[in-house]
Amino acid sequence: MVPIVSYLLQRGRCSACSVKISPRYPLVEFAGIGVAGAAYLIFGATLAGLFAAALGWCLVALAVIDWETGFLPDMLTLPLIPLGLAVNLGGYFVPTADAFIGAAAGYLVFRLISAAFQWLRGVEGLGQGDAKLAAVIGAWSGWQFLPVAVLAGSIVTLLAVLSARIMGKTINAKTEIPFGPGLCAGAFLAVLLVNTAS
Repeated sequence: MVPIVSYLLQRGRCSACSVKISPRYPLVEFAGIGVAGAAYLIFGATLAGLFAAALGWCLVALAVIDWETGFLPDMLTLPLIPLGLAVNLGGYFVPTADAFIGAAAGYLVFRLISAAFQWLRGVEGLGQGDAKLAAVIGAWSGWQFLPVAVLAGSIVTLLAVLSARIMGKTINAKTEIPFGPGLCAGAFLAVLLVNTAS
């Protein structure tokens, strides 16, 4: 019942039936620890650090879900938008106006890109979940850090695709590649950078 430690002690198998446990579980637990550690290093033992860690944990969950299913569930994504705006009403990360502009800009820009791609190619390129996640980024880190988050998310996604190709997976123009995991990484990076830039 102890995260990571139990997995290692039991050699990745269930103690009751010896069935192999997916390495996904300790990897997610490591990610959760990493998120908490990064939030503490940047913000210290403060409310801002707690808020950043909570956002990071939600982003880890969203990244795993999108990677496995191709969907970013509204029940996780949508509450993060008003929560980010509320946090910034207290001035924890960015000024309130920047947060509201960021949320609106993130959603609208991604919806416009999605509509343009569908008009040009006849297929959906970005899902609505990605647009909502972009609104989350804007609500938490302001409009100024949206490009940083999107660039970082694109790099992470590109590296994941290259790694998959190196491992022999066939990827072509019709392969569906979830952007959510990369965007989640970019979102957390953006929130951390807000403090270093201020």
